[in-house]
This record gives sequence, C-alpha cells and structure tokens, in this order.
Amino acid sequence: MFGALSKAKRQLDAKVLELQQAEDPKASPLPHWTLHDTRHRFVTHAHDQLGVEIPVIERATNHISGAFGGIVGIYNRALCARSVTPPLTAGIVSAPMPPVWIPAASR
Repeated sequence: MFGALSKAKRQLDAKVLELQQAEDPKASPLPHWTLHDTRHRFVTHAHDQLGVEIPVIERATNHISGAFGGIVGIYNRALCARSVTPPLTAGIVSAPMPPVWIPAASR
C-alpha cells in the first residue's frame, strides 16, 4: 500500500512541476512534503478559516486528544455525523483556499 502512495505522490510532484514550468521554465520542484502534511493543512484550514470546532475536527480526522480522550472516548461511541458533515461540506464547497501551500520544513 505505501509503495502505491509513494508512487502517487511522485507522480503528483512531477505533474505540479510540469504545470509550474509551463508558466515559468525556471520553476523548481516543491520543497519536501508528505501526504500527512495534507492532514495538518486540512485541520488548520477547517479550524482557522471555517471555524469548525476542535471536537468536530477530531471526529472528522479520527483523532483523539483531550476532547475525546479518557472516559468520553471510551463510553461515547457517537460518530457525531450530524455535527461533522455540514460545516465541512459547506467549507469545502465555499471557502477559498490559498493558491499554493508550501509545507513547513520537515521536523
């Protein structure tokens, strides 16, 4: 599975470079990024730009922290679909995204 993802990422990087070089022949490849960086970007954008609450984002990304850790995470099995779907679908359709996103340097 990871080999297929790596291949897809290489193809995406190559296509992005091709499109950039069509506009600017001197364009260079994107800085190093990983598919997991897209998860970080999604969470940041959903919270900062769309105003989606952290517990909703945690459910949407299947992440557990303070909001759903401990007793709540063990006993509350609700998927929160009613609270997750509307803000995310509205934001995906209507929110402006930056034209280019350069990920932070690798940690």
